[in-house]
Amino acid sequence: MLIVIFVVCLIAIFVGAWLYDNWEHEYVGAAMVIISSIIVLFAFVFLIMSICNVAGAYVIDEKIQLYEDANAAIEERINDTVEDYKAYENDTLEKFDGHNGTEVVSLYPELKANELIQEQMEIYYQNQTTILGLKEEKINMKPWRWWLYFGG
Repeated sequence: MLIVIFVVCLIAIFVGAWLYDNWEHEYVGAAMVIISSIIVLFAFVFLIMSICNVAGAYVIDEKIQLYEDANAAIEERINDTVEDYKAYENDTLEKFDGHNGTEVVSLYPELKANELIQEQMEIYYQNQTTILGLKEEKINMKPWRWWLYFGG
């Protein structure tokens, strides 16, 4: 759309210059040149902004895939840690089956993996927020593409 506006205004500038030189009403040609020049200037600035925004959008899919891969790895590590802890817990309960509950509770070690899991979950949630932002940015590119080349 911007390219069409840009080209039409450039043609209007040339027609206005021709009218200014070859018609007895010079002010019509001069007004056409001035107005078209202003529109071309704004269209050119907006065209550059659109090109920059659309050019930056081509890496969004790669960024989303990167964060999704990182989240899949985090999910796998968390699942492995939980499964290992479940196995440890079952072994501990089998060993101390005949003892009273307070002895078993006192023999449980603090789950240090809990801190690791909490850190991994924080990273996971940050990645999810980033993915959401990137997807929103990708959606916001549609109007820029339309203005640039009627893309959707």
